[in-house]
Amino acid sequence: MNFTGDYSILKLNVFAYVFSQNMVIIEAQNCEINKVDIYIYDNNTEYRDGWVFNSVDKVERDISYQLRQFFSIDSLLTGTGYSETSIEVSIGFSIYTTLGIDTFESRCVLIFGAVKPFKYYFNNSIVKVKQFSDLPFSVDFLLKPKGRVDQSLLPENLYINSRSVTAMINVDLQKPAIKDGKSYLVYTSDTISVNTNDDYPLIGTGAGNMTYFIRYSDCTDGIYLMWLNSLGGRSYFLFKNKGETLNIEKEEYNKKNYMNNAIFDTVKQCNKIAKRVLTLALPMIDKTEYGYVEEVLYSPMVYMLSETKDSFIRVNVKTGDFDRTSAELQDFVFKIELPEELTIKI
Repeated sequence: MNFTGDYSILKLNVFAYVFSQNMVIIEAQNCEINKVDIYIYDNNTEYRDGWVFNSVDKVERDISYQLRQFFSIDSLLTGTGYSETSIEVSIGFSIYTTLGIDTFESRCVLIFGAVKPFKYYFNNSIVKVKQFSDLPFSVDFLLKPKGRVDQSLLPENLYINSRSVTAMINVDLQKPAIKDGKSYLVYTSDTISVNTNDDYPLIGTGAGNMTYFIRYSDCTDGIYLMWLNSLGGRSYFLFKNKGETLNIEKEEYNKKNYMNNAIFDTVKQCNKIAKRVLTLALPMIDKTEYGYVEEVLYSPMVYMLSETKDSFIRVNVKTGDFDRTSAELQDFVFKIELPEELTIKI
């Protein structure tokens, strides 16, 4: 969006994926820029900075790092309804030029995700996902003000009136009341798209529907994972457990005390650290499904559903090389590391 003042023009993204490049561009009008003050704030956090220049006519700054400071990592993926992966902040600029001062302020929607350059998102797009029997499941999408969610084939239609700003919506879906092998639709009446005419992703409003085709599966045996995907939403899938490895590490040392110039052994500590590693797999899946689950490998936040199905537990995906071929069907295999097990430490 462009903001024009008496002495300068400001270009600023009012929708920002905070792990993509988010450029602030300021151009002087028949003058030169000496200083720019920037302030970003919401109800909990405030950021201020000043940029000093030696009389330039154009300023370019990437503020992605500053925008990321407004998210609380602990609150991501924890709520329902409006996701904590999108927030609204105020961002303002005071631009000091050789002729005078311009002041601009705007509201900006921040999304805890990343978009690839030159690609459209949320604009007449079709997403195919799989819902597993009796397991927590939801769909995520950006919803504009006065947008709606229509689950027309569910027992009761659901409509969400968006807040006054665009936000990432998280809709929990119950077990669909339809026959196996059928699909039902979830779509929004208004969406967000990426303007591909710029060198960096510029998020702007776009007309169209985002449609989810959701296949239903009766399968319940396996390891169910939830992870933060690159667009700031949640993804889910049920993986087959191909086995586990128990890694044991030993920690042993003597604690020594000094008394009257003598050394005394007081404690001999011997700890065992136990971590369980699970090998998960999906045999012979197609390219579409492979592309969907592949993001679990590099997601920074991955959770496993507990055995009691009442909570998700944070896990780590083991790093390494993962080969993907051009075959229509391919096995998908990786490993996750569970939290350290409780052991007796003496």
